[in-house]
Amino acid sequence: SKVVVATSGRKNCFIDVRSSSLLAVTNTDKENSQQPPIANMILQRDSSLKYQTRCIKFFPSTQGIAIGSIEGRVAIEYLTDIGISNPDNKKKYAFKCHRVNDTIYPVNDIAFHPIYGTFATGGADGTVVTWDGNSKKKLASLAKLPTSIACLAFNR
Repeated sequence: SKVVVATSGRKNCFIDVRSSSLLAVTNTDKENSQQPPIANMILQRDSSLKYQTRCIKFFPSTQGIAIGSIEGRVAIEYLTDIGISNPDNKKKYAFKCHRVNDTIYPVNDIAFHPIYGTFATGGADGTVVTWDGNSKKKLASLAKLPTSIACLAFNR
């Protein structure tokens, strides 16, 4: 299991979190029946975006991440540098979103559809936009809401 953490200093930290195997439980030592989890930093790298990260999410396949920033951009990155396969040898890319004329709005959240792999971005402009990351295309924009989008989630 891996956790990705985005810092305010534009670093993305990948941490491997694994639980140790359970020890045999005896009647006299039930307190120590489980070892604490092990967490190791496996990679720390600069964000591919120029400005501060607002949200970061693993793909449902865990082969990559999507990063949203205060500059109204989303970056798509694949994780071959931490040992996760990229069978199609896809390259990272970034795109602009959540902009109205010359005004740039932060990307506040990204949510992946658990089955189709498409994703939605929610911005401070009050819009939700759905995307197909494989074809690098915008699918649809939902009606603008009167306030900023704080977070998103898909059901099945």
